[in-house]
Amino acid sequence: MNHERGSFTSKIGFLLAAVGAAAGLGNIWKFPYMAGQYGGSAFLLVYLISVVILGIPLLLAEISLGKETRTGIVGAFEAFSKKKRWKGVGYLGVFTSIVVLGFYTMVGGWSIFYMFAAIKGDFTGLTPDQFGQYFGSFISQSFQPIIFQIIFLLLTVFIAVRGVEKGIEKSNKILMPLLTLLLVILMFRSLTLPGATKGLDFLFNFDLSKLTPLMILAALGQAFFSLSLGMGECLPMEVICLKKCQLRKQSYKLHFTIRFFHY
Repeated sequence: MNHERGSFTSKIGFLLAAVGAAAGLGNIWKFPYMAGQYGGSAFLLVYLISVVILGIPLLLAEISLGKETRTGIVGAFEAFSKKKRWKGVGYLGVFTSIVVLGFYTMVGGWSIFYMFAAIKGDFTGLTPDQFGQYFGSFISQSFQPIIFQIIFLLLTVFIAVRGVEKGIEKSNKILMPLLTLLLVILMFRSLTLPGATKGLDFLFNFDLSKLTPLMILAALGQAFFSLSLGMGECLPMEVICLKKCQLRKQSYKLHFTIRFFHY
């Protein structure tokens, strides 16, 4: 029986899905405190250099591998070389994805819970200390965090089982513009809060004294984490891309769109 693989119906659908896979939560909830801890704009500079020199080329290499082999991550590395150890690299990427899935679904569940809590007005008038207590109270419960994690998983499965066109592509055409809007609102809102100037100083203060091997390693790790490298997330994007999809043009668009999200 012949099985026809689903594919994206538009180039914008492919671009949004690839950006959604590469520009993740790490840019929002991990990057700011790491930048402040490791020298502000000095960390940002090393991070951007890592993204441009290593991150983007490796990301495009993943997409190119998918374009050439038209298969998943394990099959792609197996086709890359006849040596068995390359197939093991593919399995390592699958294992990494499973590990990341464990905490990403948990954080996704937290996000759903916080969305409903914000709608109910649970955060109105809370101090920073009370926010910490609220979060501690939530995660210390036995079942509620697990329930919301399961809800997030079910939503993900619902999108995946609908296929590429009706599931992944359609949802990304809605969710990615919504994410962009939320990021813009979050940026302007944060700039109007009391102490915004101190926050910007903490985030962008150029401190060369913290330019250490540990900081460089942290910036490099953040670049890989932000782009979801090493897990083969963007490799399947090219597998199910349009047959007429021009890799070079899409790569340039993907490069600049991801950099926009990083900034």
